[in-house]
Amino acid sequence: MKRIGTTMAALTLALTVAVPIAAPSAEALGAGRPKLFAPTYMSKSGLYSRADAVKIASHYDFVAANSKQLTADTIAAMRVANPAVKIVVYLNGTFDLETVRSYPAGEYARDATGSFIRSVKYDNWLMDPSQPTWGARVSQLCTTLMAPGYDGCFVDMLGQSLLNKSYLTGKPINPATGVEWTVPQWQRAAAMIGQKVQEDHPGSLIIGNGLSHGQNYFAPSGPSSLLFTGLDYALAEVWLRQAQFSPTKYKAPTQWKQDVDILTDAGSQGKHASVTVKVWTTATAAQRESLHRYALASFLLGTNGGSYFSFTNGQTGTEFQANAGDPLDNIAVGTPMEAYRGLANGAYRRAYSNALVVVNPTTSTVTVPTPSCVTLDGRTVTSLTMTANTGEICRTA
Repeated sequence: MKRIGTTMAALTLALTVAVPIAAPSAEALGAGRPKLFAPTYMSKSGLYSRADAVKIASHYDFVAANSKQLTADTIAAMRVANPAVKIVVYLNGTFDLETVRSYPAGEYARDATGSFIRSVKYDNWLMDPSQPTWGARVSQLCTTLMAPGYDGCFVDMLGQSLLNKSYLTGKPINPATGVEWTVPQWQRAAAMIGQKVQEDHPGSLIIGNGLSHGQNYFAPSGPSSLLFTGLDYALAEVWLRQAQFSPTKYKAPTQWKQDVDILTDAGSQGKHASVTVKVWTTATAAQRESLHRYALASFLLGTNGGSYFSFTNGQTGTEFQANAGDPLDNIAVGTPMEAYRGLANGAYRRAYSNALVVVNPTTSTVTVPTPSCVTLDGRTVTSLTMTANTGEICRTA
């Protein structure tokens, strides 16, 4: 497959015509509102009850769960509630999750002293992504975990972020060069694992986690967009912000735009980029609401209808049940009428058939003229005064 480039192609307009809805239902999913992603593997949840699993399926388009959260029975119930839902099972692409090393020694990564390497936070063993036997093992694990009825696999840790100094107990050595892995080398090797899993499961939905954010996606050497070489679906897990960022910390406009352009670039290539926006830190209800609006509006600027959005407030076992049906995520914006564009004052806008989406990623207050529309707060306006780092979805129909 052709590697994703850094030049955006023409935007394909592919969202369904809007049907305004008072509350989401299985039948209403996709009716002019953004596609929603539930990365339940991130939550500290054990086995979901049937009722909770059905609630999640009824409000999300795409679910990535760990193997301990769902059973064959709950998966079947989820499909009855929403026949269109896609459910994939979590597995780790570059770490051995066992406490005792049980695989052949040659499949593990080593540092310059020959020592095995662990992740600092999770204590997992790092594997050597260049070993074909390891890639085959990940693929076989996918086959095994899919058995209860999953649509495919979510292959985690296929990005370059784990090479950060604080993530590992040692710096891995590339056996092909005898020196430390470079970011481009590691990214290419990790992308091959995702490609192997997809090749072995041609009829299944395989999503790789490793796009990270716009700066990695568009990096001039070893970009994380390499994941799309062999995969049609991939996740940008730190889109717009790090989970522990202060609620008042925002990316500069140039970096913000690179995050938005992940969506436009992936969409132009017929790929599907999922994004997660995490606020896993202390924040007021007002700050969380503002961040949610900003993130969703930014997402709507870039998606062509094939991308998936997730906003999470924590890792509790009830996170996704509690968020299911959030009115903000279920606004029927309709069909995009144009590609997003920048304004002279630094704001960006995009017209949908039922709404105007505006984002101000700058540190200044700006005013944006609009057709008559109703803001998220219920005000009818003909212009928007946007304070720094804010987003608005102003409904026109």
